Amino acid sequence: MLAEELRQLLERRSKLHPNDDFRTEKAWEEETELLLRNMDETIQFLENECTAEEFSWIAEVFEDVVRRTQSKEFIQALYRVAKKFPEECEAYHVLDSIHFAESYLK
Repeated sequence: MLAEELRQLLERRSKLHPNDDFRTEKAWEEETELLLRNMDETIQFLENECTAEEFSWIAEVFEDVVRRTQSKEFIQALYRVAKKFPEECEAYHVLDSIHFAESYLK
C-alpha cells in the first residue's frame, strides 16, 4: 500500500511548477507523513521496490524523516539504496541529502 500511495504522491509532486512553493511544501508534508507511518515498510520499499527516479524525489524529505524519527536504520538504508543508483545519486546530489539528514541524528 505504501508503494502505491507514495508513487501517486511523487507523480503529483513531479508535475508541480518549480516555483510553486506552497504546493511543493504541501507535497513534502504529505510525503513525510506517509513515510513516517511505518518505518519498516518504508525501509523495505526503499531497498526493494524504489526506482532511481523515485529515490531522487524522496531525497527532498530525508531530513524531515530523520529529524522526526532519529532513525539510524533509515540512514543506513538510504546509504544502501544510494549504492544501487550511483549515477542518479551523483546527478541529483542525493548523497548530500543523506549527509544533511544524518546531521539531524542526536
